[in-house]
Amino acid sequence: MAIIDQLVDEVTNKDLRTHIKKELKDLRDNKKFGLVFEEHLPEHVLLYNSKIKKGTNVVQKENQNNEVYKVNKVEKDIAYCITSSEQEEKLFPVEELTAIKHFGEPIYPTIIPIDYVEKVKGKPYNAIIEADNFHALHMLEYLYSGKIDCIYIDPPYNTGARDWKYNNNYVDENDSYKHSKWLSFMKKRLLIAKRLLTLEGTLIIAIDHHEMAHLVCLLEELFPEYDLTIVTVVHNPRGNVTKNFSQVHEYAIYLTPKGISTISRISVENVSPRKLRRWGHNSTREARRSMFYPIYVNDGKVTRFGETPLDDYHPVSRNIVVGNGEIEIWPIDQNGVERRWNYSRDSIGNHLERIIPLPKDDGIDLFLSAELSPPKTFMARPELDAGGAYGSTLVETITQKKFPYPKSLYSILKCIEPVVLSKPDAIVLDFFAGSGTTFHALSLINQVHGGNRQCILVTNNEVHPENTAKQLIANGINRGTAEFEKHGICQTITYPRCRNVINGYREDGTEIPGELITGRKKVQEVNRVIRSLGFTTKEQLSKINLRKQLVAMLGLTQSKVKMDSDWYIESDETTSILFNPDKADEYCSILFEQGENLENIYIVMPEGKAFKAVKEKVIESLPPLYRDVDEKIPLAKGLEENLQYFKLGFLDPVNVELGREFSSLLPFLWMMSGMKGTLPTTNLSDKYCIPDGCSFAVLIEEVYFKEFLEELQKKKDINYVFLITDSEEAFFTMKQEFSHKKVIHLYKHYLDNFCINI
Repeated sequence: MAIIDQLVDEVTNKDLRTHIKKELKDLRDNKKFGLVFEEHLPEHVLLYNSKIKKGTNVVQKENQNNEVYKVNKVEKDIAYCITSSEQEEKLFPVEELTAIKHFGEPIYPTIIPIDYVEKVKGKPYNAIIEADNFHALHMLEYLYSGKIDCIYIDPPYNTGARDWKYNNNYVDENDSYKHSKWLSFMKKRLLIAKRLLTLEGTLIIAIDHHEMAHLVCLLEELFPEYDLTIVTVVHNPRGNVTKNFSQVHEYAIYLTPKGISTISRISVENVSPRKLRRWGHNSTREARRSMFYPIYVNDGKVTRFGETPLDDYHPVSRNIVVGNGEIEIWPIDQNGVERRWNYSRDSIGNHLERIIPLPKDDGIDLFLSAELSPPKTFMARPELDAGGAYGSTLVETITQKKFPYPKSLYSILKCIEPVVLSKPDAIVLDFFAGSGTTFHALSLINQVHGGNRQCILVTNNEVHPENTAKQLIANGINRGTAEFEKHGICQTITYPRCRNVINGYREDGTEIPGELITGRKKVQEVNRVIRSLGFTTKEQLSKINLRKQLVAMLGLTQSKVKMDSDWYIESDETTSILFNPDKADEYCSILFEQGENLENIYIVMPEGKAFKAVKEKVIESLPPLYRDVDEKIPLAKGLEENLQYFKLGFLDPVNVELGREFSSLLPFLWMMSGMKGTLPTTNLSDKYCIPDGCSFAVLIEEVYFKEFLEELQKKKDINYVFLITDSEEAFFTMKQEFSHKKVIHLYKHYLDNFCINI
């Protein structure tokens, strides 16, 4: 760096020399060990509906070079333009140009309502915002700074296969700034995302090997006060064949605040619930008197547990109704034998949430669900397959359109569930929304676990470049027109998917076929399989090698076979064999003590009356067998959610200051106050606005403040109050009348926020 400092000192232009020294100082201060990339790559957004006028920055709509021009004047629909590097004037028809905003220029956004679905009256809404995500994030920072509980994003992977755009041009593997563009693109958005998170908020980023190493370095630089955890997700079990390997996985990077436990424990996978009542050896009341006590159930849930009774007290029944719908349950089996629970009174309190009451013909029985544990850093399940039933196939089933590379519904669900499970009112943001899977996943979590978690999706409306866009342009349909935009991803996939999964039917009225796994297990009694092995005899099995062959054929452990035993039964096996049917009585007594989890039993004897008799003895010796199975809900049932679809627009700050854009800002006020109630409409003739079912109120005419205040005193659900006044003194005077409410000065609050938002 010393030689660079020396060369800078030789720069004769004082202002330039000062500026370069400042940049070098920032570089020294900020660039420690880690990632180095070109950060000052300019980025802009296209504003198709903005008027082309003097001073506007523009690009040609269909020019892939995307050179930026500045408009000197417009005459007779011809724009006279120059570039920053050339003084030569160029002329373009206005219809061939699109206005742009450089990232860093002040913006004054609005959100334009497009459509909505209301299925549950009174439930808060979710939102889809069709927009470039950089400006949408700035807008959301105004509305939700420090309020987002979980951000999940699936950004472009930068594979080099033209899978994303920078300034409306596709970035391919030949672009020498490929990695710098991607990192600069991500950094701008991640810095805003960080400001959106609550103090306990979690950021989750899906990524693959192309940019994973670079992204980790960037995240360590931007989020030093967060713990970074990398989870491997097997999303393509068939494998994507590369030069040397078959790639089957990608990653989910979690950023969680240091020193705070934000991830909920979840049920251990693939573990069936077991009976809370002890069975078999050492299972009676006499064996452990302290484990004989009542557990109370009301409305299908365990509410409390009782005292251990005196030895001379014997309950009249396993289930006793004690009043107010509460049922007292004792550990008594179907034969009336007083047994015991698996836990003593001192420890049962730690397991109440895991106890599942299961109604049976002879009364309620209690089961213990799988223990809860932290989620693992490796996820591999069939339903995570992006190309399977819950990925691309599901999107096509719902929308009747193909979508490349969607996430599996359960891939996102399993990622966000541990973050939001304990937060029934969590707000989740996805600003690379794609096909809308994050909304679908969060809605399913609400359906299964209850709660009013809200989802905000942001997606552009990109039209498929190779097929649809080329054909439309060839037919004279230009970008930015309604005819062109209706073919974009938001209008054809994202919103239709979210709308359809709420309704349960498609746009043409046909029900959506298929089912979804809720993620919950339900306990179900299953029949054991008891079969005869008539192809051999006990005499033939007197040879140890033949016994081992039979055991191996049935998938059991050969080394555990004993020559002097009349049966094969092991505590860690679900299959048992009775080699000698003459010893059925002794075998059944063993089953009574050890056979609770057996699923398959084989008896060495041919079919017939003798076999049926032995089979009946075996059945009588065993308790019922329960297994948990996946609970499913039909897609046609729909999900209990409400949804509002917006499109991002931009306002003239002068019109805002003059009070001409109140209706354009009304959706902002609705979102800021929690998206409760149907999005209202109003006009400037109103004295004030207090929409039914919403959580906000607006004073439009200051002279009606007293009347406005009286009306608000009748409302209990108003959390936000917006006051329109030209006087700061009047604002603070009125503000004092509102306690325990968020009071905001319109339009000053809005203008002050966005005029410095650079």
